[in-house]
Amino acid sequence: METAITLWWVRPDRKEHRGRRIHRLDRISRPDRTRGPQGPPGTSPAPPDYSFFCGDGFKASEGTSEVGNALDREQIDMSNASAVRFAISVAGRVLPSGSYAQAEYTSDGTDWYALSGEVPLTTPNGVYSSGWQGLPTGANGDYLVRIVVYNAGTDAAPLGLHQLHLQSNRD
Repeated sequence: METAITLWWVRPDRKEHRGRRIHRLDRISRPDRTRGPQGPPGTSPAPPDYSFFCGDGFKASEGTSEVGNALDREQIDMSNASAVRFAISVAGRVLPSGSYAQAEYTSDGTDWYALSGEVPLTTPNGVYSSGWQGLPTGANGDYLVRIVVYNAGTDAAPLGLHQLHLQSNRD
């Protein structure tokens, strides 16, 4: 399929035209580059890696708190997923012993269920993962996903989160 386009431009090179006169070039044809090749049937177009957050300004409240807000959630089709893992890069600020981050999913926006394993947030300066695990029962579907942090401390504390990635392994 080809698309015909018309180019218009202003000729600033001549003194008498200096930005005032618009010239029409001939129509040209070019291949349609709006779509890539069709993938094989039965495959999912969803990427196996979802990035949720990038920054260093999260303050974890005591107990469980969502990283970011509702705009930082992802709608993920996990119909073909068989396993997930949650990976985080943490800077110098960490939380007390027993604190962790985890991915959760919901079908109704109210009841949230654990999707990934827990990733401890107690060791600074590194990349940490929950490890691959089978998808929880009932998680195969198109769901809203969020990231939560459980702060085992008694006070809110800044946390050096940088990259948060949920990765899926597809059948």
